[in-house]
Amino acid sequence: MGSIRSSFENYEVLPGVRKVPRSAFSAPPAKPSARVLKLAEEIQSNGELNPLIVVDDGHPDGLYVLEGAHRFDALDALGKKEFPAIVVRDLDTLLERKGGEAFKPVGSAEAMEGVLRAKFGDKLIQGLLDQGLLNMIAKADDVREAPPTAKAVFREGPRPGATMFFDKLTAEEAPGVLMHELGEHFGIRRLLGDDRYRVMLGELRDIRNEPAVREAWDTVKRNYKLDEEDPNFLREVAAHLVETQPDLPFVRRLVNEIRAYFYQHFGTTMGNRVDASLIRGLAASALRSAAKGELTRRPMRFDRTPIPQRPGPRPMLQ
Repeated sequence: MGSIRSSFENYEVLPGVRKVPRSAFSAPPAKPSARVLKLAEEIQSNGELNPLIVVDDGHPDGLYVLEGAHRFDALDALGKKEFPAIVVRDLDTLLERKGGEAFKPVGSAEAMEGVLRAKFGDKLIQGLLDQGLLNMIAKADDVREAPPTAKAVFREGPRPGATMFFDKLTAEEAPGVLMHELGEHFGIRRLLGDDRYRVMLGELRDIRNEPAVREAWDTVKRNYKLDEEDPNFLREVAAHLVETQPDLPFVRRLVNEIRAYFYQHFGTTMGNRVDASLIRGLAASALRSAAKGELTRRPMRFDRTPIPQRPGPRPMLQ
């Protein structure tokens, strides 16, 4: 994904790997080179193909290929009507073409903190601040030189934490970016714990033949060179489901487990205050994480009553 970060200041990556029709691209068919023909033969024989990275910038001619030009030509040579691709929206160019308002960053640490407290509540944000897991500075003051297009980074080390650049983020973007950074840092195994993590992987294997799961399973198998029993494969399937099947019971239980983690460590489930889509965003980045970083040394202690239990079947991850 480095080509995305180095190419755009403000962008959005649409969830999952998508089937993009050939008609969506502006590029005319090209005479295939020897390299392209060899690649086409390999695709035809083994069916493995990393997805393209394509860009929607609102141009009337359609999308263009940012990464994977030879794969594009190879698929074209094979006469494919749909191409597997990660779709990136170039927000600045889209805004310019639509005559929209200029990009408006939050502008200060105080304003950023206010935005995050309004979205997530005081307990979570204060807990992150108290534990040093959240910092808010101007990109110009970042002496450790994050990538030029970065809007936030999670730095590891003795005092790990998310650094949010208030001069690069809008109020609308900030909550989602924070969830992404926390998910990447904690990783799904640390969020769930070893036992619940293993149960999650086991249930995913058990439901693999359900239609929605089968589709995600086949998509990951087609687009990633991973063994089906590799935990990385299963985590990628789960991430795909989180992004594309929000009403699937498996996804809902996973989101509830993550809420339980935040209750244990920060005294809040984030309840109805936080859109489930933000929790799913954290879950997806946690699932794809290498599970790096450190958790809180021990759960924070709160004077609190237990979370009310709703009647119903026993939760999956126990």
